[in-house]
Amino acid sequence: MKLSFNLDAFLKRFSYGARLRPERDWLLLLLVAVLLVVLSVAWNFWLFRSIEQGASLGESGTGRAGLDERSVEPVREVFQSREVEQGRFRNEYRFVDPSL
Repeated sequence: MKLSFNLDAFLKRFSYGARLRPERDWLLLLLVAVLLVVLSVAWNFWLFRSIEQGASLGESGTGRAGLDERSVEPVREVFQSREVEQGRFRNEYRFVDPSL
């Protein structure tokens, strides 16, 4: 069985010829756009599912090798001082409404 592929005959289907057919072009453009949207949705759904099941993006490292606890201490102190001040606003400070 001889399988021959004539490229000219295939490309002739896409040539305009004597008549213009813009509906074919728009249909092809819409088909490509819909195909790209469907592929994008499928890719994002697959990526969401894999991340949801515990996979990671990129290289999987321990993440703890470069963490220095001394750099986190000032941040903890700031949050603790804010928490103390929040307690003062709720319990200690008294505000008077000047419109009364």
